[in-house]
Parts: sequence; structure tokens; C-alpha cells
Amino acid sequence: MIVEQLSLDISPDLITEDQPLFGRGLELDSIDTLEIAVGLQDKFDVNMTDDNMEYLGSVNKIADYVEMKREMDNV
Repeated sequence: MIVEQLSLDISPDLITEDQPLFGRGLELDSIDTLEIAVGLQDKFDVNMTDDNMEYLGSVNKIADYVEMKREMDNV
């Protein structure tokens, strides 16, 4: 989803699950953060707010957040 949403010129296989997406990782920026948040909304119906942006740090953190939100919505 990240590679597609951001139109990155890399293979998704090159992004490890724990690799930081920002800083020394993929070096994404704040605009990329917004695009990822929009992608999560579109694909998984998960809203991101300023309070939960820390979940965008890696693929694993994003997956954990999506799973947590889906479980909360099903309760």
C-alpha cells in the first residue's frame, strides 16, 4: 500500500516490516505522512489523527494500528 500510495520507485519487497519509514529509513516526509493516512482511510476505512500518527513509523506499526482499530470497531 505504501509503495503504491506514494508512487515510490522501489519494490515493496525492499521494505522490511520494522524498517523506519521516516528519518534514516525510507526518508519519507510530512507530505508522505498525509498520503499514507489517506491511503489507510481509503483502503481500510481507518482514520488517522494527530494523536495517533506515531503508528506510521513502520509497516509493523501501521499493521498493528489497523488491526487494533478493526478490533475496536467490531466490539
